[in-house]
Amino acid sequence: MKDTQKPTVELKQVEYDININKKIYAKNMIKSVVDKSATEVFFVDESTNQLSKYKQYAIAGSYIERIVVRDAYGNQSASLRVKINVHDNAIAPVFYGVEDITITFFIRFLLSL
Repeated sequence: MKDTQKPTVELKQVEYDININKKIYAKNMIKSVVDKSATEVFFVDESTNQLSKYKQYAIAGSYIERIVVRDAYGNQSASLRVKINVHDNAIAPVFYGVEDITITFFIRFLLSL
């Protein structure tokens, strides 16, 4: 049985921040894919139809990219637009789930005379 349906895709988010020269993979931007066959995720250059699995930028700035998902039968999802903000290694790390804790010590002294 041949799959003739286009993959249905949902993005995790539509905007990403990365540092210069850091690779960003198209597959890591996808929240979910619904399809009956195996799929692959690509960035696509809509003017040349060239596909790539990741992008890497040498110059800081904002870039608009398109992502598509293709299944094993050649069906392709609609292109999804993402914005990638490339920074000059100035992104501070963000920590999630970290909370301050207080540790209380009780010390008991026994004096014997």
